[in-house]
Amino acid sequence: MKVEFKKTFFESVEKVIWYDSKLFKVWDTITRGIPRFITNVYKFRKELYDHAWWDYRYTLEMLHRSLVIMESKMHDGMEIRETRDKKVQKMQRAIQLLKSKIDDDYVDRAQLERTLENIRRTRLQRLSKNY
Repeated sequence: MKVEFKKTFFESVEKVIWYDSKLFKVWDTITRGIPRFITNVYKFRKELYDHAWWDYRYTLEMLHRSLVIMESKMHDGMEIRETRDKKVQKMQRAIQLLKSKIDDDYVDRAQLERTLENIRRTRLQRLSKNY
């Protein structure tokens, strides 16, 4: 019985060995790592400028900015629309809540939502009386 390997197997092994070499790691750092670092510094420049190690607000701002970036890129993704829209909706709600917490207008937003809910309830009562 003669066992042979296809040429692609050895090519894939060579790739694995290449990815594990120090030369590739240096090359990857120069070509991908440093540009990605500079891009991230640019994207998060406002949050990095306002950073204070004792304040949790920085963490909220970083999370808010990350969700904004992720939500904007989700529309270009390859995921089907039905499941993507649910995730985008939840991200938008999280972004809205984080923005309210960062701006410290959470109580005002809660009062506004409560007022809107009361308006909806009175409209429904009026409609139900007409029928």
